[in-house]
Amino acid sequence: MGKKLLFFITFSVLLLSVSGCSFKEKPSNNSNIEANSVQTNVPVLSEDQSQSVGFNSDDYNLLDSDGDTQYAWKFVGDDCVLYSLERVGSNIKQIATFLPLSGENGNPATQNHIVDFGICGDWIIASVGRYEGSGHYFYGDFVRLKKDGGELTHFWLTDDDTFIIVEDWIYYNFWTIKDEAENVNGCYRIHPDGTDKQYLGNTIHNIYLYAEDGYVYGTHATDKTVNNWNPVIDLIRCKPDTSSVITLFRGDNLPKFDNSDFIKYYDIRIDDSYIFFTVAIHGYTDGDRWRGHNVYTASYRVDTNGNDLELLKEERS
Repeated sequence: MGKKLLFFITFSVLLLSVSGCSFKEKPSNNSNIEANSVQTNVPVLSEDQSQSVGFNSDDYNLLDSDGDTQYAWKFVGDDCVLYSLERVGSNIKQIATFLPLSGENGNPATQNHIVDFGICGDWIIASVGRYEGSGHYFYGDFVRLKKDGGELTHFWLTDDDTFIIVEDWIYYNFWTIKDEAENVNGCYRIHPDGTDKQYLGNTIHNIYLYAEDGYVYGTHATDKTVNNWNPVIDLIRCKPDTSSVITLFRGDNLPKFDNSDFIKYYDIRIDDSYIFFTVAIHGYTDGDRWRGHNVYTASYRVDTNGNDLELLKEERS
């Protein structure tokens, strides 16, 4: 059974900047996501009306807030509709609608939804799409629009479905199924207008979160490998410009398995001065389907300086 090579490239440049606008206006893998005419003049609802259809309804999926404005989306029929709610007066405003992928040969339409969402300066940034196939692959693209719904633009950054906003930067983990020479996997950052794209992957290969302590948390790909396949990766924190790196957990300390092929981290959260996380070793055993499974999983706690590491739970399969 062939194993999937996730990444194994080493670079000598710490930070790569690309001048000019770096957004690809045409989505790479989904030209069927469309927004209808952006409704910037939708009448605001009265307080009574807003309470009857308010964000307390189970139909709404809450997103980020921006000052006194809360954002949410819900399905209206097969359409994904983005709303804002002013906390003062509880006025709900419809901002934009994202249409489904039309069904063919009598099949029902496939709904798109807002997967990730953030406020970057004057802009709303969101990833919109759907998941398909046994690999749960994300089919979608990014959208950028003003807070009133104006100037909506579709663009493509990555086949990943998430991103992180840090001040006036969009941080994202780049990977794609497209095999092109210019496609270099790793963490990038870019301004919301598409300028000053920078590669950060030599320090932080995948970014997971930006915390109130002013640090970003993610992984660093070392020069060691898992069974000569993918890099052994460490969990790190650093400043958004990749300075002040602190290693929180070294992937090389994990047990070794003959059938393993890569390491992944998830469920990362900060509670007071400790970081809680789960790390897994992925691999294959006889009878596995092509996706394999986690052969080892462990949950840890460590302080923000990388000290006082404590194993909370582990499981082998």
